[in-house]
Amino acid sequence: MHKFLNRPEFTAQINSFCLPHSINWPFIPPDTPHFGGLWEANIKSCKSILKRITGTQVYTQEEWSTLFTQIEAIMNSRPLSALSVDCHDCNVLTPGHFLIGRPLITLPSKDYSTTPSNKLTRWNLLQQQQQRFCKLWSSDYLLTLQQRSKWRTPNVQFHVGDLVVIKDENTPTNLWPLARITAVQPSARDHLVRVVAVKTQNSSYTRPITKLIRLPLPQETE
Repeated sequence: MHKFLNRPEFTAQINSFCLPHSINWPFIPPDTPHFGGLWEANIKSCKSILKRITGTQVYTQEEWSTLFTQIEAIMNSRPLSALSVDCHDCNVLTPGHFLIGRPLITLPSKDYSTTPSNKLTRWNLLQQQQQRFCKLWSSDYLLTLQQRSKWRTPNVQFHVGDLVVIKDENTPTNLWPLARITAVQPSARDHLVRVVAVKTQNSSYTRPITKLIRLPLPQETE
């Protein structure tokens, strides 16, 4: 790969495309991941979880490539913000939209997260590692969206029409349960919202706000 990227004809082709479009690639200095900010923090969380799930397991180059591609798809499927303010629209903006113009989707697979590794084929073992990574990393990512202060400080209130992610440990890989808030139930004592009614694409039910993560609207991300 290094030899391919450094071929003169490849470099000339890249330069001929980038120069007319004013595209410039700035790079951070070596051994300075703290210069990277948010994207390096994302890589750090990925590496720490990857070390936990793989342990001392030995993989071939093809298996590593497959696992990394699956992990990349998981991270690029995460919801960033709502695509619209329409109360009937549950579509979200994801990193996949910037890469391929649409969300990243995968076919559902059998749950191998609790199956002993010595009873799995090599392919099923990769599926197990992928599922374990998804469970741990998605939980950490949702916590970053669910920053709440102490109870003595009022939190950001939920409103009708807000798009939320529902925390569910049984969610398949690469899927993020999304719903719109259809009604709020403020407390009679302090008028704070702790329970809301939500509507998904398939059903409607009631959930506490501790199980919901509100996604920002498009105008809030500008």
